[in-house]
Amino acid sequence: SRASRIFRAMLFRFRAGLRYTFVACTAASGLAMGMHTTQMQAPPPSSDGPLSRAPLFAKADTYGGMLIDASKLPTDKSEFSRLLSESCDEWRSEGKRGLWLSLPIDQSHLVPAAVENGFTYHRATTKSLTLVRWLPETPCTIPNAPFHQVGVGAFVINEKEELLMVKERSGPAAKYNIWKVPTGLIEPGEDLVDAVRREVEEETGVRTMDEGAEVLSFRHAHPPASRPEGVSDLFFMVRLKLTPADDAQNIRVQETEIAEARWIPLSEVADMPYYEKGGNLHEMVLASAMDERAGFSLLKLSSSVRKSTPPSCIYRSRL
Repeated sequence: SRASRIFRAMLFRFRAGLRYTFVACTAASGLAMGMHTTQMQAPPPSSDGPLSRAPLFAKADTYGGMLIDASKLPTDKSEFSRLLSESCDEWRSEGKRGLWLSLPIDQSHLVPAAVENGFTYHRATTKSLTLVRWLPETPCTIPNAPFHQVGVGAFVINEKEELLMVKERSGPAAKYNIWKVPTGLIEPGEDLVDAVRREVEEETGVRTMDEGAEVLSFRHAHPPASRPEGVSDLFFMVRLKLTPADDAQNIRVQETEIAEARWIPLSEVADMPYYEKGGNLHEMVLASAMDERAGFSLLKLSSSVRKSTPPSCIYRSRL
């Protein structure tokens, strides 16, 4: 019954509170017990409403769902399954919608219990798996997991009108023996210009700067039907300027990935195989860079709404 579920939830929280208080008091005996008890209370209610009566600790999100706190889950699979089932019933009765559960790898033994309780995989990293469940009898509005990767390419020329190009040791370009510009994927939390500058220096040793960087073009591509598990790709071609240092354009090849790197005259690049006018590589690498119109320049601006968030990188045309 509802009364028995509420009683079990109160009992579970009371026992959890005792465990946390005991740990805190024995860890630092010189401080008052009351201080530790206050610090170890359950998370405060969200601004959306009162704390749920469900036995599992969770915080309401801004979309009417619940974010389950994995740090306070029981380690026993059977106990977790029972409490999760009761919590789902309670959250449904409270009108909650999407449930989110992110389990670190050391709690992976709880995944089968979550799946048995109606959760499905959403996304994974090397350290955690996120599962979700939609409670209402309405179409699910939980957003898809991220399905794009972001790539960057560098258009770097020197005072001799030579373009920095490389040959890779592996991959599609290596298979067809293609000269290409330095490219790579953005790392988590990395900005476009920072990523492309890093790739240039890693692959060739050439040093570039933020000042004067421009996005020349970008490509949006999707995986072929034969690879439905693949991700879509956003690829940005960025023009970079060399630093003023005398040795900025000296090449030092990253031997593990790059077979050869060279400064090649632009006139020769236009005559290379696969760079013919109207082709993919010509349009991405050469056409925009040779156009007299400006590309998209970088502006770093803070949010006018959420002051606490880091500045965003905005790219816009100067014309």
